[in-house]
Amino acid sequence: MRTQCLFTCLTLFWWLVVNGSLQDAYASESGPFGMLSVRPLPFTGIISADGSMAERSGGYGISKAGGSAIIRAWSNERQQLALRGAWNTRFIDTDLRFPESNASIPNRLHSLSAGPIFQHRSDSGWSLSFFSSIEAASDRLRADSDQLTYRLGTTALLPAGERDQWFAMLFWDSNSRVMGGAPLPALGYHWRPENDWEVIIGIPIAGLRWQPHQQWRFEATVLGPSLQGNLRWSPNQMTRVTASISRDPWRSSRYWRHQRPDKDEAIRFQEWIAKLEWNQRFHRAPAFTVFAGYAFERFVSESEPSSSFFGRPRNNSLRLDSGVVVGLQLTTVIP
Repeated sequence: MRTQCLFTCLTLFWWLVVNGSLQDAYASESGPFGMLSVRPLPFTGIISADGSMAERSGGYGISKAGGSAIIRAWSNERQQLALRGAWNTRFIDTDLRFPESNASIPNRLHSLSAGPIFQHRSDSGWSLSFFSSIEAASDRLRADSDQLTYRLGTTALLPAGERDQWFAMLFWDSNSRVMGGAPLPALGYHWRPENDWEVIIGIPIAGLRWQPHQQWRFEATVLGPSLQGNLRWSPNQMTRVTASISRDPWRSSRYWRHQRPDKDEAIRFQEWIAKLEWNQRFHRAPAFTVFAGYAFERFVSESEPSSSFFGRPRNNSLRLDSGVVVGLQLTTVIP
């Protein structure tokens, strides 16, 4: 199983090298700070592939392989339409069973998603972003209609001054049970009092970014149940070393078994991970990121979705042993 994952990662690596762009990889922002930055994609597209492997401990081992692509379909001075697709497969090596249902954990779980992203920026500075996606997540590559998730989201940014802005967000997930399945709002204020400070104050979103030196940056963010903190060192424009700790919430990874007695029951994973990663960019080759870390507070559950925003399913849940995890990501751009 791990050999199959490794072969997939090596195939993706060779494809990226052969089709590598001659330009530097586009360093996109992520998390809350990235969501509050509307800027055009400087290239036609960005393609990445990644893989990771966790040591087998306590009768459980997992490897992952995946990839994503963002392709610019149309743009002008103020607007941009892009198409995004992503794929992820988990290879699970275990004989463990869920405690209440006695069902085995599938040895493969697949996720495929795709959808458009639209951005508009006005002459006066306010901006709007819209996205939608459809995801198929199952223990089979071919998912049925009851294994699909539909998502819609929008973000509005309204400048309040030269260094601050108000924002409002709205997200809808067809399989969410939080607030009775209603769209989830987020409101707040984004302030950059100095060049080395940046603050997000909102509900349920918050963030702090501090860059005391050109080579050093600290960032801590909260986005609902997702938590992350990192310290980044950039000795030059092509190299970054980052130490981070993050919590992967239940809703970021859920899969539906092809044959299941309850249509609402999904397989979910959650873990904390502390890691050290090295990102290196090149002028004439794809950028790569390698990391090593330690995963802990790991759970897997097969149950109905929780109605609590921060809740973890308590029934039919397994606590997994902590373990070392290593990974690789490769990124290239299409000029």
